Amino acid sequence: MDERIGGLWTAELKTPIKWSHVDFLFTDHLGMTRDPIFTDKILFFLLEQAR
Repeated sequence: MDERIGGLWTAELKTPIKWSHVDFLFTDHLGMTRDPIFTDKILFFLLEQAR
């Protein structure tokens, strides 16, 4: 939902989605399930992060 498409490009993403966090992952989909760092991050977001 990048609203820059078809218009003037800027470095800042323009989207109607209210993003609260962005995280970059350096593995494929199956590899994520075996990555202990990814598991820790998901558990934090699901169980500990303030809502």
